[in-house]
Amino acid sequence: MTNAINQYYVVLFFLLITFATPVSALFYNDDTGEIDCAKLGRFAEEVMLMREEDYRMSHMMTLIDGEILLYKIRLKRLNRDKNQNIDADKKSKAMAKFFKSMLIEAYEVPSYFNEVSKKRESRNFRNGAELACFKGGFE
Repeated sequence: MTNAINQYYVVLFFLLITFATPVSALFYNDDTGEIDCAKLGRFAEEVMLMREEDYRMSHMMTLIDGEILLYKIRLKRLNRDKNQNIDADKKSKAMAKFFKSMLIEAYEVPSYFNEVSKKRESRNFRNGAELACFKGGFE
C-alpha cells in the first residue's frame, strides 16, 4: 500500500510541476532554451527533498526522463519557430547526463530524520547544482 501511495505522489508531483510552469521550463529559459541556473537549482532542491522522503530512485529517473524529453521538444520548436540553430540532441543528451549524475549523487547522500537537517541538505544540494551549472558542468 505504501508503494502505491509513493507512486501516486510522484505522479502528482510530476503533473503539478509540468502544468504549473509554462511548457515545463523547470531548468531553462522558455524563450531561448538556455539553461537557467536558478531554476535548475530549485529543481535540484525538489529532487533532494523527494529523496529525503524516500521516493524510489526509479520514479525519479522517470521524472527526469520526462523533463529531458520536454526540453528536447522545446529546443526543436525554437529551431523551427525562431530559426535558431540549436543542436537539440546534443544539448538534451548533455542535460540527461547531468541530471542522472545529479540524481545518483542525491541518492548517495544518507537521508535525515529531522526536518532541519533535511532542509539544510536540500539547500546544500541546490547550491551544488547551481555551482555546477554556473561552471558549465553539463556541456
